[in-house]
Amino acid sequence: MYVFSKVNYPIVCSYAIADEYINNLGIRVRVIQNGVNTNYFNPKIFKNIVDRDSTFIVSGSLIPRKNVKYLIEVFKKFPNFKLLIVGGGLEKNHLVKFAEGYSNIVFLGQVNDVRYFLNKSKFIISSSFSEGLPNSILEGMSWDLIPVLSKIKPHLEVTKGLKNKFLFDPLDFNSLSEQLKIIEKSNHLESQSREFIINHFSMEIMSSKYQEIYESVKNA
Repeated sequence: MYVFSKVNYPIVCSYAIADEYINNLGIRVRVIQNGVNTNYFNPKIFKNIVDRDSTFIVSGSLIPRKNVKYLIEVFKKFPNFKLLIVGGGLEKNHLVKFAEGYSNIVFLGQVNDVRYFLNKSKFIISSSFSEGLPNSILEGMSWDLIPVLSKIKPHLEVTKGLKNKFLFDPLDFNSLSEQLKIIEKSNHLESQSREFIINHFSMEIMSSKYQEIYESVKNA
């Protein structure tokens, strides 16, 4: 709070975080949502077509807040779905052991270019308990992956207005299971994720909002 008292133009990356500052600290802040480089995260870069309709990808640190063990627990019951886990962290060894014997759950560790694995996936999934405004979800959606996300405010914020999405309670195993059953029964799911990101969460939109603030400060 002391730091924010010294800042003339406090900015946060999501409305969810802004609400936290207002409700818990009584501090009003400006919001500029994270943006993604839609040219870099563009599925047209990779011309090869792969069978990806049953593949989900989660990308991020393997720490308790990310709740990846929940995903593993659920995907054990859905052997026809593949779960790609990108990243490392404190829980990795424990999670690898927990997933032992399940060939549909694949640990990829730290990777140099996540786009290669996004291209092998149909869905971007996260069971996090909390986030700011997750770049990994924006990147996945820019790759036109369908989001399957825990019902937390930042996830609701980043998918507000998007038709094709699947949301679940990260404390209830049955909640995600029910969403996967719906996906399993769907013959063909169309994604509007990339168009949605271009229109609402592109790097250009984020940059223009920062420029507006810089101009207002300069002209003040």
